[in-house]
Amino acid sequence: MNFKEKSLYHQIHSVKLATDISTSIISFLFFWGRQIYLGLLTGTIPSVIASVLIIRYVNLEKVVHRTVRQEIHYEVLASLEISQTDHRMDWRVVSITLDCCVGFLVHYFCVDTGQGPTGR
Repeated sequence: MNFKEKSLYHQIHSVKLATDISTSIISFLFFWGRQIYLGLLTGTIPSVIASVLIIRYVNLEKVVHRTVRQEIHYEVLASLEISQTDHRMDWRVVSITLDCCVGFLVHYFCVDTGQGPTGR
């Protein structure tokens, strides 16, 4: 299995999905609490570490040989089609950028109006 296939199939591994979902929730809570740097760190670092570890050490052949291999391949390929373009736009970059923008807007509007989670 080459690197391109590993980078494709690691994204549907259960550990990677659990890491991405849990870190996005935790980073959102940090952004909501106006802790932008902690939100950025918890939103990026664990996902990158999980990706590196899964690509390097996990046997992804089991994921490839599932009975729904073709369905998974086409769905993942279609959803990652934007990352195959010349611009190399990755969905994680879009997600992190959106998280940062939402965190900034919440911080900006809640500080001025006093409607934030701390009630200031």
